[in-house]
Amino acid sequence: MEWTYEEIEERWQEKCWVDLRSPLEYEEDHLPGAVNLPIFNNQEREEIGTLYKQVGERVAKQRGLEILAPKLPSIMDQLREWSSKQPTILYCWRGGMRSTSIYQVAHWMGIPVHRLLGGYRHYRQVVNQFLETWEYEGRFVVLHGHTGVGKTVILQQLATEGYPVLDLEGLANHKGSIFGNLGTKEQQPSQKAFENQLYQALLQLQKQPFIVIEAESKRIGDRFLPDHFMDIRQKGIQIMLDAPIFQRVQQIKQDYIASPYFDQQSSLKALKRIAPRFSGEVYQEIYQSIETEEYNEAIQLLMLHYYDPRYDFGDRLAGLETVYSIQVNEETAEMVPFFTQEVKAILHQHFPHFQPIR
Repeated sequence: MEWTYEEIEERWQEKCWVDLRSPLEYEEDHLPGAVNLPIFNNQEREEIGTLYKQVGERVAKQRGLEILAPKLPSIMDQLREWSSKQPTILYCWRGGMRSTSIYQVAHWMGIPVHRLLGGYRHYRQVVNQFLETWEYEGRFVVLHGHTGVGKTVILQQLATEGYPVLDLEGLANHKGSIFGNLGTKEQQPSQKAFENQLYQALLQLQKQPFIVIEAESKRIGDRFLPDHFMDIRQKGIQIMLDAPIFQRVQQIKQDYIASPYFDQQSSLKALKRIAPRFSGEVYQEIYQSIETEEYNEAIQLLMLHYYDPRYDFGDRLAGLETVYSIQVNEETAEMVPFFTQEVKAILHQHFPHFQPIR
């Protein structure tokens, strides 16, 4: 059968999606969970594309057939294996020659595969339209706070306890600052891949009465949130978290320095990128503190001279409908557990009938 994405959108996780595009196309982005079974490698695709432009369609198709023919037995064997376990759907860039040819050969061979009409391009049109027009009947619950109050850890704890959470930094694989890629192993996904993950996450959460998120700026590392998403966020419940600087320093050490992927040289390179924002004396003090692994000192100086002055929460929260403030004092032994309990109390105040998903 041939399906549009809309026809099987709610059941997409039950399928085996097979991306027939080249590895380079697949790496840039693909349908979530799709496996790559390229009928042409990167060099072959480039060769055929060049022939199509410079010589003509007939010659390009002939060359494509010559390249594909020896691969067909192994491609069919793989499709037969996958389709024996779950419904298998083929797609290429726009539902053109690549998916059509493999779909037809598979049916000649008695292999029960399906084809996605419009291919990856149509899926992207669905994603873009959704992110530009999404209407959420619930409310975002937005956690604000200076660097180091543990917003991401709070989100992770709430998610563990069954609360609906959208971890934007997790989707972007970036902690949202100049040092945001430190302590992580993987690179950021492409903008398209980030948008696709956001789309899938919102689909799964949109029936919930609320979604807890962190108050990210529009840009997370090198990835950007849709304008429409930012507009919806502004109408949510805003919660300001505040804690003494020494507690925030310890949280940053745990988030970054304690990571097995933390790299001292990368942190020094990141610091150089923001050197103009400091006086020469402060910059040297931070640099030397990192070099000598005096991370408490380095983090505190970064907070005082870079992070904290950049956030004016009075202006950011002014005029918003529902704003709460939660403060930790110096006697509070466990900052993140305290904040988590207070956030949960606010959630149950606004959504008394909500039951965590266990």
